[in-house]
This record gives sequence, C-alpha cells and structure tokens, in this order.
Amino acid sequence: MDVQLFNERWDASNDQGSNNLHTRMANRIEYLCTQEDVDGIFVSIPSSTPLAAIQKCLDLNIPVVTINAGATELVDTKLHHIGMSEFNAGKAAGEYLINSAGITHGLCIIHAQGVHIVEDRCSGFSQALNESGVEYIGQAYVPDEIGRAH
Repeated sequence: MDVQLFNERWDASNDQGSNNLHTRMANRIEYLCTQEDVDGIFVSIPSSTPLAAIQKCLDLNIPVVTINAGATELVDTKLHHIGMSEFNAGKAAGEYLINSAGITHGLCIIHAQGVHIVEDRCSGFSQALNESGVEYIGQAYVPDEIGRAH
C-alpha cells in the first residue's frame, strides 16, 4: 500500500505534566504540517495546547486523527477521535477489575501529576468502585523522578 508510519515518542524529562511539554508537542505538530511532506497525522492530545497547531494542519488540508487521550479537548471540533472519554475509560477499568478480578478495594495511581486526563480517569475509576460498593482508597502519586521517562 506504500504507506510509511513514523511514531515519535516524547521524552517528558523534567516536563512531566507541564505545559512546556504540551507546547513542544504543538510546535512539532505544526512543523510536521508546514515543513515536512506528510499526508496525515495521528496525535494524542494531553491538553488544549496543541489544538491551534492541529487546526493549522487542517487548514492545510492535512488530515488529523486523534487517538487515546484528548476526547474532552475535542468536544467543539470536528476531528475524528479514536478512544473514549478519560472518565469513561477509568470507569470501564474499574468495572472490569470488579467483575473479572473480584477486587475488594482499589487505589488509583497518578503517574503524571497535573495532567487532568489522568485525574479524570481516576474519577471514573472511583465512581465504578463506589457504585459497586467496593472500597475506593484514593489516589497515590508517583514522584516525578520515578514517573519520568529515562
């Protein structure tokens, strides 16, 4: 089919959860659409910061599909998103653990403090547990030096 896919994985380094990382992502998205010869891009949206760059791609008639994170940020756009809301994802995970593993209590791990999508997943997870009468212990935060990509 003569298709080439490239996956750029971002090293968050000291930027875990910060807008600086999201700004770097936006700059890279804009660069790909304005300076490189791309026919389309797939992106995961951690915040609203990359939306202007994505719009620039769309203005240049470069198709954009969002995957995994970003459903909340895309409510007012006409982009196609593959995934589900972060809240629903967390709730589905909680329901799965209750029904398949029979958990009796649960804890939500925050690996990227300050990134709302992770918090939203924990909210869904806690609701699933609470609705099923399973004890929700709360959230635990992974320290940046552990949660950071190396």
